Amino acid sequence: MNEITTKQKTSITEKSLIDFLYVDETRVDSLISQLRDGTPRSVVKMVEDSTGSTKSGKADAKLVAAEYKSENTATKSAEENYDPFHNKIIQLLHDLSLPIQKTLNEPFSKKLVILNGTIKIRDLQSFKSLAPIFLKNQKYFKITKESTLPLKFINDFIQLLSNSIELSLILDDGMKVSGILKEKSLFINQSDIARTYGSKLPGQWYVFGILDYIPSQSQTGFESPEGPQIDKFIDNFTDITHGFYSSSSYSIIPILVYRDIN
Repeated sequence: MNEITTKQKTSITEKSLIDFLYVDETRVDSLISQLRDGTPRSVVKMVEDSTGSTKSGKADAKLVAAEYKSENTATKSAEENYDPFHNKIIQLLHDLSLPIQKTLNEPFSKKLVILNGTIKIRDLQSFKSLAPIFLKNQKYFKITKESTLPLKFINDFIQLLSNSIELSLILDDGMKVSGILKEKSLFINQSDIARTYGSKLPGQWYVFGILDYIPSQSQTGFESPEGPQIDKFIDNFTDITHGFYSSSSYSIIPILVYRDIN
């Protein structure tokens, strides 16, 4: 009995589940549709329940006493409908069978990958709201005079940008991969993540997505184009903005962010 109980406990302990933090359902459906000619929205499972009665006795015959046994069985069937949402995601990962990468040894581009490392999530909207408070209460937050000017500049610059949620994945070799998360695809509100964990989430996480290599650009400032070429000014501004967001040479379009739980 003790041996069976021990085995059951071991089996329960070793069983792992997946905790999804982020799911881009649109891209998940797109990949599944390309692989399987469609995406399941609902699955119907037939369940059968058999009930019956049994009679037995002896038949009185002149020559042979024979035993008889009769059974009446009624079978009832029912339908169970369930949403295959998470099941189809796990099946997609199984179908792709991608290796888990903890480092990047070559400049990958337009490649589906599963990366494993630590993650940070930063919310630009929250920073926009908090930065002015920091600037007004520098003594309370122990902000030095040397930090005031950069903070003012960053605050003025960020106020002009649209709100976004940035994901930073740090691999075992120190390489950083950056991406942008959709707020509606997060399973936890970004404000709750910041209050609970800060910017860095505990433990190791997996990020499944489309990886691109972005060569570093030696952009030092605005170049003055000859003539009124608005497109070049916009290009310069965009490159500078990218430099402020991240210094990473890799960018990822996140599709899934998840971790193992016991």
